[in-house]
Amino acid sequence: MSNNLLDYEDFKGRILAEATRFYGDSANVQIRSVVKNNGVKLDGLTITECGSNISPAIYLNGFYSEYVGGRSLQEVVRKIVEVYERNRAEKCFDLSCLGSFESIRDRLGIRLVNYERNRDELRGMPHKRFADLAIVYMLVFNHTNFGNASMLIKNEQKSLWGVGDDELHAAALAGALLIQRPVVRKLTDYIREFMDEEEPADDMTVLTNENGLYGASVMVYKGLLESMSKSRGGDLYIIPSSVHEVIILPVSDRYDPACLRDMVKSVNETVVEPSEILSDNLYVYHCENDRISLAG
Repeated sequence: MSNNLLDYEDFKGRILAEATRFYGDSANVQIRSVVKNNGVKLDGLTITECGSNISPAIYLNGFYSEYVGGRSLQEVVRKIVEVYERNRAEKCFDLSCLGSFESIRDRLGIRLVNYERNRDELRGMPHKRFADLAIVYMLVFNHTNFGNASMLIKNEQKSLWGVGDDELHAAALAGALLIQRPVVRKLTDYIREFMDEEEPADDMTVLTNENGLYGASVMVYKGLLESMSKSRGGDLYIIPSSVHEVIILPVSDRYDPACLRDMVKSVNETVVEPSEILSDNLYVYHCENDRISLAG
């Protein structure tokens, strides 16, 4: 590393000092280590203004890459301030709504995460095993300035609410259908919108949700794959593109499951962000008994 560049720890210290100086006594500025999906650890800068009790975490790891790539420290600080100002909260969040299960029932949603990659974190939160994955539960606050702010439910909240595993699971699935509505799109349309690449087979379909965040969870929605299998005339392969979406295609001699599995693993290793990997495996939806399993 060039002698003129700060190492990462010094970079964090300078960012903290500059942000603290910029906001002065009007805000509390901190850097906290945050464990994201799949055990990925990031450093989040939080700016909590006086009179507010919420603040988005602005992750510094990517900003350091920009700094090493040539962006000046002053430019980085300016960009961080811009990110915060675009996402700042205008008022306090009413924490009293978290006091009872009934008060949060209509805000419940779900995520799908990899079980082994999140084993340690899952010890502290209610979840339901699903193949090599786990269904976890969250509160979704779409009405905030953060757009799609959410909070994973921990064992402490579940105990506070006095709710059982089955009731929490059923309520979260019901809530997800309302606040994380499924979206079904042809992969050809998806590719044309986001990437300038050769078009895939026309029988590939992307499943996600309306906001595109943790949309892979729609694969467990009751009736969705059943309806798709009827229109396709049989079983379906489910390719875990990321935690945000899955790709569906019909089971046929046209596709070799071993090749599909190798493709998933290769894409995860070279394209998908570590915190956004869902699985290296391939799944099959069996229309005969409405069941999802790992492809053999």
